[in-house]
Amino acid sequence: MASIGMIKIGGRDRITNIFEFKSAVMFSLKTVCKVNEVFNFQDNQWEVEVRENHNYIVARSRFELSIDNILKRGLELCQQALDLLSITRKGEMQIEAPGDEHIVLFTETNRIILREVSISNLGIGVDSSYEIIDKDGNIVSKPPPPQINWIPAFRFYRLSQGSNDLFEAYRNLFLGLEALLNQICPKTVKEGEKQWLKRALLLVGGNIQLSELMPEGNNNAVEYFLKTQYDAIRCKLFHAKGDRAILPHQDLNPIEVSGAYDSLLSLWRKIAVIYFNIPGGGGVITNQGFKSFMNEAFSDGFTFVASNDKTPPNEKDNEINPLKKDKYIYKNTDYKNNLKGGRVLLTGSLEEPELSKVKVIHRIGVVIKDVLFSIKYIQDGLYVNGVDKFESYQTVRLINTSSPRTVFST
Repeated sequence: MASIGMIKIGGRDRITNIFEFKSAVMFSLKTVCKVNEVFNFQDNQWEVEVRENHNYIVARSRFELSIDNILKRGLELCQQALDLLSITRKGEMQIEAPGDEHIVLFTETNRIILREVSISNLGIGVDSSYEIIDKDGNIVSKPPPPQINWIPAFRFYRLSQGSNDLFEAYRNLFLGLEALLNQICPKTVKEGEKQWLKRALLLVGGNIQLSELMPEGNNNAVEYFLKTQYDAIRCKLFHAKGDRAILPHQDLNPIEVSGAYDSLLSLWRKIAVIYFNIPGGGGVITNQGFKSFMNEAFSDGFTFVASNDKTPPNEKDNEINPLKKDKYIYKNTDYKNNLKGGRVLLTGSLEEPELSKVKVIHRIGVVIKDVLFSIKYIQDGLYVNGVDKFESYQTVRLINTSSPRTVFST
């Protein structure tokens, strides 16, 4: 059975070959757990486990579920388990970046697959400035910019950017978007919220390029926004009229919320720049420019390499296996640049007979032409027993260092 340290994830039992847990997800905790606990939910259909001296939490189910359902339900049950630990004074713990990193176990065409999902942030900064020179070649002093007039939307923006929690950040930013739009296009008394939101977006769409915020192949930016942001996320995070609170993190895929925040932030900033004269910020690398850069970097291919070397990574790392331990080279790799926003995806997999040779995995690296590009570290070790295939899905994400924040720790 696959496990992370001493916490079992799922798959076939090595001795009995019994396949008890068919779906599971593991998240990292921001702090090390101090107790051993197993919680049962939904008439023992789900278990959630934490262990002493581990900074991981695992939710596992006895049923075959889709990846989306595993992530949504698994995250919610992990949060419930942490609530129970908190209320019984056994520790205050938070899940770390659930939309960025996790390990999921699922079945596909009768095969058990264990997938490690992670994100590597590539920070890029662009500085820009200008000078005004008169006809005699003298530098003309620039007048200070006028003070921006405060509006309520700015409060929601600040709360969003200052949050550590992805879901809280999204809630505040969407409230900030509604506040912006209400300044531009006030909601009428008898107008439904979705009806008003559509009217307001169509209005601002005359001044900003909404099409830049949706993937290729979609020709109605407003309907796309309403479907993927308002219906899929906003309405699930809180009731439209505020009279029925919905729990944070409940029944939402953290990966979808993370990507949606990027797009929502871009829309908010575009509207604020055009209508309320806020600064547009420094120079940035466009998403398309980033993908062109990545296309060139990976044009000759890459390699996924795993190792049982327990050496913690550091900024000077230049090889996957510094202590010359065992290493496992993935046979299948793929590069995909059709993700939304400034992201590209690197995938790789290990199958038999190579998979049975893997003892434990502590380091997973991406190597380009013998140069270590990125590394994922699993302190307690990942044991890939009892599965038919092990996959790595690593997203490389553009972080414009001069742009607003899009990464949250919980």
